[in-house]
Amino acid sequence: MPHEPNEPKPIPHSILQPNLPAAHPFSDGRRTCVLRDLLGVHQLPAQTLINVNTAAQPILDNTLSVPLQWLGFLAALPVILSLIYGLVNIDRLFRYYQQGIIFSYQQVRLFKHIAKALLLWVVTSMLYESAKSVVFTWQIPPGERLLTVGFGSAELMIMIVAAMTFFIAWVVEEGQNLSEEQKYTV
Repeated sequence: MPHEPNEPKPIPHSILQPNLPAAHPFSDGRRTCVLRDLLGVHQLPAQTLINVNTAAQPILDNTLSVPLQWLGFLAALPVILSLIYGLVNIDRLFRYYQQGIIFSYQQVRLFKHIAKALLLWVVTSMLYESAKSVVFTWQIPPGERLLTVGFGSAELMIMIVAAMTFFIAWVVEEGQNLSEEQKYTV
């Protein structure tokens, strides 16, 4: 049966319902292997595949007490607030661009606020990860509790973006100065 040029090709039956051998790890009726079959990735072990139809697995065997949950919430609050602060300043910056204002001192101030928010985000996220490790291991006997402090490539990248944002603020400030000099030059 030939296709019309604009008609979509039919999907093969093997993609919709893959034929799995009985010993296959996903042969219990779940369709999580369809993505693997579509991509042709058969050399990966089954543990590394994304399982869509699995039940949620708790991180901890037991639940945290309510005071520890509140402590975790309070530890996460500075990270969220620094992110919101940065996003609000980005929104304000783009409103200036929407109005056609390219070089202004308000934009310089906003760029600096965005860079500071990024740096604050790095510091608060490092403190949050440390606090989280303490909260999650608080109910474990002494001697087995953990305190982790980490600085990785993600934090380094955010700090580089913050440095670039400070540089952009400097460029915009210089552009504003040149713009004012040209305005008053006769």
